[in-house]
Amino acid sequence: MKTSEIAHVIVGAGNIPYFVNALRSVKLLEAGDIFAAYNWVDSNDFKNLAESENRIMAYAKSLEVRRNDGSQRTGSLYEANNALLDQLRGKYRFISFMQADMQLMWWNNRILETAENLIHEIRDNTELVTFYTQLPVLGKHAVPYNGWNRDDERNVYFTYGHADVCLVPLFDGLNQDFSFRSTEKHMIREARGKQSRIFWHPYPFLAPIPFPITVRSQKNPLASSIPNFSDPILKVAPSYEVDFSATEFHPFSMEVSTEPNRWNVSYPFWPSDVDTSLWIQRRVEYVRRFGGSILAVKNHKSNIRVFTLKPYVPGNRVVLFALFKLALSEATRKTRKFILNSLRRRKRNFGQE
Repeated sequence: MKTSEIAHVIVGAGNIPYFVNALRSVKLLEAGDIFAAYNWVDSNDFKNLAESENRIMAYAKSLEVRRNDGSQRTGSLYEANNALLDQLRGKYRFISFMQADMQLMWWNNRILETAENLIHEIRDNTELVTFYTQLPVLGKHAVPYNGWNRDDERNVYFTYGHADVCLVPLFDGLNQDFSFRSTEKHMIREARGKQSRIFWHPYPFLAPIPFPITVRSQKNPLASSIPNFSDPILKVAPSYEVDFSATEFHPFSMEVSTEPNRWNVSYPFWPSDVDTSLWIQRRVEYVRRFGGSILAVKNHKSNIRVFTLKPYVPGNRVVLFALFKLALSEATRKTRKFILNSLRRRKRNFGQE
């Protein structure tokens, strides 16, 4: 049986347009075979999936459909990943796992060649090795490479652990027992215990969609700010040179290399929802460290404005309300700490009397 080079496993849930965008991004770049899975979240989502099936099958070789398990933070993502992994193991040398709130930005034969070269150089040390394939995002981590080791001899960043978004080699006995289990944190701990090495791919190729509407956030207002789903949601910034003759792309960031396609987004980007205050904490940290504006916006022409009244994701109202909640939370925390410290001092003083 002939072993093909790469399969892309793409899993979606709760948002058909993002799912189609992820599939289309791989197909447009002719990056390999696509195997899709969709975990529907309610009857309306299932209906939208049925209506979009012809479009989906124009991109994918197969489509797995199942009811999403809402009790898990990642839903049925791992179940879908494992079902397709079982089908594809032995048929492909690499499997790239991505999710529907991500987009393939570029592709080149050097991506797989470089992965193979790194594998050969460390082959005597491990049979557990994967590649992290997401672009660095300043909005998520102002210093994205913190926690990664630098191998200057091989010009690559690495650590020991796991990432849900990854390129997995499945040839020459590599990763024979690899599967997705429990939670990402559990898998990181388990992988570290096994000394499973993960390289940050020298040419990361997946960009998370900033502020996606995911199965974790079934709200619609943000989606209306992205006007045209017939085009890719993101595009490569004209000022960024995708140079595969270089040894690596690092250090760089998604904010520098990509821009929104026909819509506007907060700068720096943050690939998550706005249901918690984590994203605004990261934004405040970024501004403290590097300057700029909490309300900065990058438009589809790569211009960064400190403030705009035009629609953007997540929008001035959302940002300002998040700042208010963060300030209130911080004030409450400091007040509680002050009261507790006062009570402790009084208790100590009372014991000394």
